[in-house]
Amino acid sequence: MGQALAASIDDQSDLLLAGVWRRGGDIDALLENADVVIDFSLPEATAEVLNAWMTRLNVRFRRPGSVCRWSTTAT
Repeated sequence: MGQALAASIDDQSDLLLAGVWRRGGDIDALLENADVVIDFSLPEATAEVLNAWMTRLNVRFRRPGSVCRWSTTAT
């Protein structure tokens, strides 16, 4: 599915694919040029992708009690 999505983006003149990340690759370099992240990986890799993207955006995920909230930190 991820390969089909990448091919579809490549076919659109108004979209630019920043890249395709594979585990072990430099996700931070890929995220430097990305405005949107779409993850079609395995659950184990999703956590790594999400953590890298949230770190880049300076967003923290916290779970006080049973309620999940997103928190942003102004820079």
